[in-house]
Amino acid sequence: MVSTQILQEYDVDARKKPKLDGASVRARVEIYSGFEVVTITPTLILAAVDLHRLDRVSFCDAVVIRAAEQAGCERLHSEGLQDGRKFGSTRVVNPFSG
Repeated sequence: MVSTQILQEYDVDARKKPKLDGASVRARVEIYSGFEVVTITPTLILAAVDLHRLDRVSFCDAVVIRAAEQAGCERLHSEGLQDGRKFGSTRVVNPFSG
């Protein structure tokens, strides 16, 4: 699963960190668009606002978490969130730990 937010953020981050060119970024976004895509809706944003307010996670992370929950993901791969932390039935997994 990938959310529309992640597709947007990927463009910015891929041009900075690995410094991919626009054509490479576009090709990868096209591939990722073939995954199940969760659209960020006003309802999802309101749920993220509540999570941000109540659980002290950044708003951007809250949107990602709520999108993963909406999609029924059991695991959310993230290096920025606490490894093993659970949000409902979604557990954070740091792909770089261990």
